[in-house]
Amino acid sequence: MTSLPTTTTTHVPTVPRPDGLPMRPGAAAPAPGINFRQIISMLLRHLWLALTVFFVIQIVTWGVFAACYKWKKTYAAVGSMTLSEKSDLYTSWKTQMPDQATIDNMMALQSSRITAEQILDLVLKQTDAKSWMWMELHKDDKNGPLQTLTENISAGQLKKTPAMTVRVTDRNPKAAAEMCNEIMKFYSQWTKDASTLKVTGTRKLMEAQRDSKKSDLNNSQRRLADMRNSEDFEALERNRGEAIQRADYYSNLSMNKGIEVEAAKRNLDLVQDAHGDPSKPPSAELLSSLDNSTVLADLIRQRQSLIQRQGQLEEICGPNHPDLKAINVAIDEMDQNIRARRLELAQTVRAGWVTDAQAKYREAKAQLESADASLRQAREDKRKLELKWADFTAETKKRDSLETEIQQLQTAIQAADTQISRGLTEVEVLFNAAPPRPEDIAFPRWEIFLAGGLVLGLALSIGLVLLIELANSSIRTPRDISDQVRMPLLGFVPIVNSGNTSHSEIARLVMREPMSMLAESFRQIRTNLLFSAPADQLHSIAVTSAASDEGKTTVATNLAITIALSGRRVLLVDANFRRPALSEVFALTGAAGLSNVLTTQATLAEAAQPTDVPNLAVLTTGPTPPNPAELLGSATMRQLLDAADAEYDVVLFDAPPALLVSDALALATMVDGVITIARASQTSRGMLARLRDQLARVNAHVIGAVLNATRATRGGYFREAQQQYEDYNRLPA
Repeated sequence: MTSLPTTTTTHVPTVPRPDGLPMRPGAAAPAPGINFRQIISMLLRHLWLALTVFFVIQIVTWGVFAACYKWKKTYAAVGSMTLSEKSDLYTSWKTQMPDQATIDNMMALQSSRITAEQILDLVLKQTDAKSWMWMELHKDDKNGPLQTLTENISAGQLKKTPAMTVRVTDRNPKAAAEMCNEIMKFYSQWTKDASTLKVTGTRKLMEAQRDSKKSDLNNSQRRLADMRNSEDFEALERNRGEAIQRADYYSNLSMNKGIEVEAAKRNLDLVQDAHGDPSKPPSAELLSSLDNSTVLADLIRQRQSLIQRQGQLEEICGPNHPDLKAINVAIDEMDQNIRARRLELAQTVRAGWVTDAQAKYREAKAQLESADASLRQAREDKRKLELKWADFTAETKKRDSLETEIQQLQTAIQAADTQISRGLTEVEVLFNAAPPRPEDIAFPRWEIFLAGGLVLGLALSIGLVLLIELANSSIRTPRDISDQVRMPLLGFVPIVNSGNTSHSEIARLVMREPMSMLAESFRQIRTNLLFSAPADQLHSIAVTSAASDEGKTTVATNLAITIALSGRRVLLVDANFRRPALSEVFALTGAAGLSNVLTTQATLAEAAQPTDVPNLAVLTTGPTPPNPAELLGSATMRQLLDAADAEYDVVLFDAPPALLVSDALALATMVDGVITIARASQTSRGMLARLRDQLARVNAHVIGAVLNATRATRGGYFREAQQQYEDYNRLPA
């Protein structure tokens, strides 16, 4: 059997199910971008459209070229100009290497000046301008000669050098050359005159500034003389230094006196706190220290004498002697007197301490006030001297600055005089030679129109084809299924030119034309299907589509016939209760069908009907039940599948569209696999992707997709394969 390379199945990795069958394909990956091969295929499919657009663009392009050649043909006169060697900038460029930015900025300035409307207006206002050929040709222009000239002149730097080109376009080559020459001559003289006027005006301005500064210098010198006459600035400088030293001395003195005042105040606070209150008893240390005073020392000696006398009397006369008692009384009185005198002296000493601390504090404050007064006076003297010195110094600096500025202005004036006397200018532009009369046409240029027409034609033709292709979301090629929808591809079926052929004949076309390309396509699908899984794991298969009229019945019938012709026992079941078709295709009249078996009104053996195709039996729908989805997902459906597996090798279900009714989804959960049908140029990628996702949600096993009604178009997938198949099967003459 012939194997077609274009029908090779594209597999997507799957995950095994618990029962050993392959799981549904993985989640869809992002669609890859359009590659060069796909673009070529698109162009071949729309070749006549692309060629028509391309040649229309060429015709329009050359039509525009012819119109421009006839009515807008112009010539360009080109002249060059350079900086004069008398130019300061040109001279500096010759003596040192300039940076390219300086050259570019200068030439950009000159290019913008020569094309400025003000310069061109001066050119046209020259006395001999009326005699020019260009003026004669453009005197009646709608926008005026000046506007016309502004639109037809351009200038630019020449190869990053101190030179530029001037370009004037016109329909008359002689007028273009004449006008270009006149513009360059005028601009050359204008730059020289303008530069000379600028230098002269600058010189006058500098002279006025020099005279003004000389007057300021004389005034400054007079003020300095008056200051020297009124003040000895040498003595002033010495006095200023002494005043600074005095201010520093009294500043330090004031700071030290302030510290002394703070110390005296703290001492006074301590003394007053300890001894300022007379009611507080004096300390024992103070009392004992007073015993050495003259008054207390005499009293203490007298007491000692009495104590000695007391001891003598007590030894001689006894303790009861009257004299001894008198001495005891005298000693007690003496003790009281000593204590009183001691307290009196302690209070006197304490009062003296407080008075002494107060006196020291007052003395420290007085010294601080005296130091502050001296500091204020020193600072005032210093300020007055510094003011006089600052005025003198500022006036001296002003005089020196004026002398420097006058010298600089004088040097600049002398340089300007030298520049004027030698004929040097700041910038002078000279043209090298009169531009020749142009011979070649500047516009339109055929090579530009040729390249532009080719590029525009290709861009528009390719763009239009891409727009048409991208706007069409339908599935047109097998690659759309594998690349865009990410589903396995079992094969494709060529479109059938029905003509007078009935639907029943198309559904059994494999029997009528076994050597046709269509029959070979179904055999290829059969091969891919049977080898997609082990034979013992793929008994029951449902054939469904996203919408109606996509050819699922035709595919299911021809696929069943093809499998049956290979020697396998096949049961073809019509599970489309909404639109049953198999009874018409095989001309069956039996009343019992699938609904009778599912409702246990008949057995599978009683309802299944043989056909004229060997090994093929058909189970029609039978009477339409009120609940098709419930029947197709019931336990009796599982019993039917078990019975069919025992009797037949393959059970094919012609199911309804899965996106329109839920019957197909219920059936998909019961069978071993599902084949989806997509009709070329009718089924959209979005609908097929929705069908894939719906089946994935119910955990159905999608075996693959079949692309139906593939057209043999230029650039299509099927045309070359069809031609090769026909050539291979053509009988030799």
